[in-house]
Amino acid sequence: MSEPSFSFKRILNHASKQGFIAGLILIGVTVVVYVFSINMYSPLMGLVSLAVTWGTIIIFLYKAAAGYRTELDVSIMDYWPTMLLLFITALITFYMSAFFGYLLNTVIDPEYHLELIRQFEEDILPQMPEEMRAETLARTKSTMQPMKQLLSSLLGSTLMALIFSVIMAFLVRKNPKHKEKF
Repeated sequence: MSEPSFSFKRILNHASKQGFIAGLILIGVTVVVYVFSINMYSPLMGLVSLAVTWGTIIIFLYKAAAGYRTELDVSIMDYWPTMLLLFITALITFYMSAFFGYLLNTVIDPEYHLELIRQFEEDILPQMPEEMRAETLARTKSTMQPMKQLLSSLLGSTLMALIFSVIMAFLVRKNPKHKEKF
Protein backbone atom coordinates (compact mmCIF):
# COMPACT_ATOMS: atom_id res chain seq x y z
CA MET A 1 0.00 0.00 0.00
CA SER A 2 1.41 3.41 -0.94
CA GLU A 3 1.82 6.18 1.60
CA PRO A 4 -0.48 9.19 1.41
CA SER A 5 0.81 12.19 -0.56
CA PHE A 6 -0.31 14.56 2.17
CA SER A 7 1.17 14.55 5.62
CA PHE A 8 0.96 17.76 7.62
CA LYS A 9 3.63 16.48 10.00
CA ARG A 10 6.05 15.95 7.10
CA ILE A 11 5.16 19.31 5.59
CA LEU A 12 5.77 21.05 8.90
CA ASN A 13 9.04 19.18 9.40
CA HIS A 14 10.50 20.24 6.04
CA ALA A 15 9.04 23.74 6.19
CA SER A 16 10.28 24.49 9.69
CA LYS A 17 13.77 23.15 9.04
CA GLN A 18 14.34 25.05 5.79
CA GLY A 19 12.44 28.15 6.95
CA PHE A 20 14.49 28.32 10.13
CA ILE A 21 17.79 28.12 8.23
CA ALA A 22 16.68 30.74 5.71
CA GLY A 23 15.45 32.98 8.54
CA LEU A 24 18.83 32.70 10.26
CA ILE A 25 20.57 33.70 7.03
CA LEU A 26 18.37 36.79 6.66
CA ILE A 27 18.97 37.66 10.31
CA GLY A 28 22.70 37.24 9.67
CA VAL A 29 22.52 39.68 6.77
CA THR A 30 20.70 42.18 8.99
CA VAL A 31 23.36 41.78 11.68
CA VAL A 32 26.15 42.39 9.13
CA VAL A 33 24.38 45.51 7.85
CA TYR A 34 23.94 46.75 11.42
CA VAL A 35 27.42 45.90 12.75
CA PHE A 36 29.26 47.38 9.78
CA SER A 37 26.87 50.37 9.45
CA ILE A 38 26.25 49.60 5.79
CA ASN A 39 24.23 52.28 4.04
CA MET A 40 21.26 50.46 2.54
CA TYR A 41 20.19 53.54 0.58
CA SER A 42 22.99 53.19 -1.96
CA PRO A 43 21.78 51.63 -5.21
CA LEU A 44 24.43 48.90 -5.13
CA MET A 45 23.58 47.79 -1.59
CA GLY A 46 19.88 47.88 -2.42
CA LEU A 47 20.48 45.49 -5.31
CA VAL A 48 22.76 43.23 -3.24
CA SER A 49 20.19 43.14 -0.45
CA LEU A 50 17.42 42.32 -2.89
CA ALA A 51 19.46 39.53 -4.51
CA VAL A 52 20.49 38.00 -1.18
CA THR A 53 16.99 38.17 0.29
CA TRP A 54 15.11 36.74 -2.69
CA GLY A 55 17.90 34.32 -3.55
CA THR A 56 17.77 32.92 -0.01
CA ILE A 57 13.99 32.64 -0.15
CA ILE A 58 13.97 30.87 -3.51
CA ILE A 59 16.78 28.46 -2.62
CA PHE A 60 15.27 27.39 0.68
CA LEU A 61 11.75 27.11 -0.68
CA TYR A 62 13.14 24.82 -3.35
CA LYS A 63 15.11 22.82 -0.77
CA ALA A 64 11.99 22.35 1.36
CA ALA A 65 9.97 21.09 -1.62
CA ALA A 66 12.78 18.87 -2.90
CA GLY A 67 13.27 17.30 0.53
CA TYR A 68 9.56 16.67 0.90
CA ARG A 69 9.29 15.19 -2.61
CA THR A 70 12.29 12.94 -1.97
CA GLU A 71 10.79 11.70 1.29
CA LEU A 72 7.52 10.89 -0.49
CA ASP A 73 9.46 9.26 -3.35
CA VAL A 74 7.04 10.51 -5.99
CA SER A 75 7.62 12.04 -9.41
CA ILE A 76 4.88 14.68 -9.04
CA MET A 77 3.56 16.11 -5.79
CA ASP A 78 0.00 17.32 -5.38
CA TYR A 79 -0.30 21.09 -5.89
CA TRP A 80 -2.04 22.08 -2.62
CA PRO A 81 0.31 20.26 -0.22
CA THR A 82 3.26 21.69 -2.17
CA MET A 83 1.84 25.19 -1.93
CA LEU A 84 1.17 24.76 1.80
CA LEU A 85 4.74 23.55 2.34
CA LEU A 86 6.19 26.54 0.49
CA PHE A 87 3.85 28.99 2.22
CA ILE A 88 4.80 27.77 5.71
CA THR A 89 8.51 27.81 4.80
CA ALA A 90 8.31 31.38 3.52
CA LEU A 91 6.25 32.54 6.51
CA ILE A 92 8.78 31.14 8.97
CA THR A 93 11.61 32.83 7.08
CA PHE A 94 9.90 36.21 6.77
CA TYR A 95 8.53 36.24 10.30
CA MET A 96 11.90 35.40 11.84
CA SER A 97 13.43 38.29 9.94
CA ALA A 98 10.59 40.67 10.87
CA PHE A 99 10.72 39.84 14.58
CA PHE A 100 14.50 40.20 14.62
CA GLY A 101 14.16 43.61 12.96
CA TYR A 102 11.71 44.63 15.66
CA LEU A 103 14.04 43.32 18.36
CA LEU A 104 16.94 45.22 16.81
CA ASN A 105 14.99 48.48 16.71
CA THR A 106 13.47 48.24 20.18
CA VAL A 107 15.78 46.23 22.46
CA ILE A 108 19.24 45.96 20.90
CA ASP A 109 19.45 49.53 19.59
CA PRO A 110 16.34 51.67 20.07
CA GLU A 111 18.05 54.53 18.21
CA TYR A 112 18.86 52.49 15.09
CA HIS A 113 15.74 53.47 13.18
CA LEU A 114 16.68 57.12 13.78
CA GLU A 115 20.05 56.44 12.15
CA LEU A 116 18.26 54.96 9.15
CA ILE A 117 16.08 58.06 8.89
CA ARG A 118 19.23 60.23 9.04
CA GLN A 119 20.78 58.19 6.21
CA PHE A 120 17.59 58.63 4.22
CA GLU A 121 17.73 62.40 4.75
CA GLU A 122 21.36 62.55 3.60
CA ASP A 123 21.23 60.16 0.66
CA ILE A 124 17.73 60.22 -0.79
CA LEU A 125 16.13 63.58 0.01
CA PRO A 126 18.71 65.74 -1.83
CA GLN A 127 17.89 63.85 -5.03
CA MET A 128 14.19 64.69 -4.80
CA PRO A 129 12.39 67.84 -5.97
CA GLU A 130 12.16 70.43 -3.19
CA GLU A 131 8.36 70.35 -3.03
CA MET A 132 8.30 66.60 -2.33
CA ARG A 133 10.91 66.50 0.45
CA ALA A 134 8.84 67.49 3.49
CA GLU A 135 5.98 65.10 2.75
CA THR A 136 8.35 62.24 1.87
CA LEU A 137 10.39 62.74 5.04
CA ALA A 138 7.24 62.82 7.19
CA ARG A 139 5.97 59.61 5.55
CA THR A 140 9.35 57.92 5.99
CA LYS A 141 9.55 58.88 9.67
CA SER A 142 6.07 57.50 10.18
CA THR A 143 6.77 54.17 8.48
CA MET A 144 10.16 53.73 10.18
CA GLN A 145 8.62 53.42 13.64
CA PRO A 146 9.51 49.90 14.92
CA MET A 147 5.96 48.74 15.68
CA LYS A 148 4.65 50.05 12.37
CA GLN A 149 7.53 48.33 10.56
CA LEU A 150 6.77 45.05 12.31
CA LEU A 151 3.07 45.16 11.50
CA SER A 152 3.59 46.12 7.87
CA SER A 153 6.30 43.48 7.55
CA LEU A 154 4.06 40.76 8.97
CA LEU A 155 1.23 41.70 6.63
CA GLY A 156 3.45 42.22 3.59
CA SER A 157 5.44 39.06 4.17
CA THR A 158 2.26 37.01 4.47
CA LEU A 159 1.17 38.31 1.08
CA MET A 160 4.62 37.73 -0.44
CA ALA A 161 4.75 34.20 1.02
CA LEU A 162 1.39 33.45 -0.56
CA ILE A 163 2.42 34.80 -3.96
CA PHE A 164 5.75 32.94 -3.91
CA SER A 165 4.17 29.68 -2.81
CA VAL A 166 1.42 29.83 -5.46
CA ILE A 167 3.97 30.40 -8.24
CA MET A 168 6.74 28.11 -7.02
CA ALA A 169 4.35 25.23 -6.31
CA PHE A 170 3.88 24.87 -10.08
CA LEU A 171 7.63 24.86 -10.65
CA VAL A 172 8.81 22.43 -7.96
CA ARG A 173 6.11 19.76 -8.02
CA LYS A 174 7.82 17.60 -10.63
CA ASN A 175 11.03 15.68 -10.12
CA PRO A 176 12.69 15.36 -13.52
CA LYS A 177 15.18 12.78 -12.18
CA HIS A 178 12.56 10.49 -10.64
CA LYS A 179 12.43 6.95 -12.01
CA GLU A 180 9.13 5.13 -11.74
CA LYS A 181 9.51 1.81 -9.96
CA PHE A 182 7.85 -1.17 -11.59
